[in-house]
Amino acid sequence: MTNYQFQSLDINHLLQQAKSREAIKLQIQDRSFEITLEPRDMRAASYVATESLSNGETKVLGHAPVQTYRGTLGWNNEGQARFNFSNGTMDAVILTPDEWYFVEPLNRYSPLALPSDGEVKCRHGIPILNRDEWRAGILFRRVSHGG
Repeated sequence: MTNYQFQSLDINHLLQQAKSREAIKLQIQDRSFEITLEPRDMRAASYVATESLSNGETKVLGHAPVQTYRGTLGWNNEGQARFNFSNGTMDAVILTPDEWYFVEPLNRYSPLALPSDGEVKCRHGIPILNRDEWRAGILFRRVSHGG
């Protein structure tokens, strides 16, 4: 894939902006994005985390903080974003009707990159949805790849 660039981001600062619902500004290639995020807990309301102890008992664990966020683009009410912050890294997808942008930790691609560096690979591609499907609110659909 040739449509990519590398960036160094302050992941902790971006997480604090997401938590405070402050607009996040990202520049990916020739596009500028202003994204306002809100927490999006993917766990069911009845979810309870437990730990199995060596004596056979279970211990109920506290509710871990939300790591996933969803948001909208300030300049385009059709645009959406999804962010996941985990262990000092960040994954994100920014969806526009024309293109999708992906932000992924660089250490996923290079053993020389450390997770804590904030180094990310940003890439974009053409969405698999046509404009009518986008407007109908269909964001994802399964695509099978022959092997």
